[in-house]
Amino acid sequence: MGQQRAEATDGVARETYRTLRLMLVTLPVLLLVGSLLIFFTTGEIETSISAYYFGPIRDIFVGAMVGIAVCLVAYQGASAFEDHILNVAGFYAVFVALVPADLGKTIEELGSETPVSDALQEEPSLGSLDVTAGTVQELTVDPLRISAGAALAVAVLFVYVLRRTRRFPAPEVAAEPRAHAAFWVVNALGVAFAGLVAWRVVEGAAFDWVHSGAAALLIVSLAIAVASHL
Repeated sequence: MGQQRAEATDGVARETYRTLRLMLVTLPVLLLVGSLLIFFTTGEIETSISAYYFGPIRDIFVGAMVGIAVCLVAYQGASAFEDHILNVAGFYAVFVALVPADLGKTIEELGSETPVSDALQEEPSLGSLDVTAGTVQELTVDPLRISAGAALAVAVLFVYVLRRTRRFPAPEVAAEPRAHAAFWVVNALGVAFAGLVAWRVVEGAAFDWVHSGAAALLIVSLAIAVASHL
């Protein structure tokens, strides 16, 4: 009976892991399909996926990127080093999702003090929030400060819980000199990026460099994770 239960548990674990890996492929495909539908219906295509943030597939973009972030953190790497890098990549993916690309340029074009009703030339109401009562700055950057601050606080809490519940991967990574150096470089970049986000939250401006920095560091982190298999 015990052996059968163990085999059943192993089977569930394998299927869960298989589904997780499948979702890491499905979510980027969702972004691709959404961008293709925009192209077929409007004849326009943006220069990057991030540029769709203010378009019709904004919800797909944000939801897919957050989903990818969760999957990257949940996915267990083949080594302690790879697992750590994937966690860091998931951290960056959250800010790619939350912070729009070229937010400062958008606010400048609309006018930070312009009432949203004038910017949109309409008077929509979102639940209890009357968007006509605020300016572009108040309804873009100010809510973003809350969501980005919350994401940063949760990330710090996650690292703390991870440190308390299992060993920090540094001792295992130290056995491989090249991985050891990359490990601390990645950590230094992560801390620097977290500092940038914290400063932008306090500053309350247009979150300059947050989206582009997160996107670049996400790609670099994934490249390092892949290279760790070589």
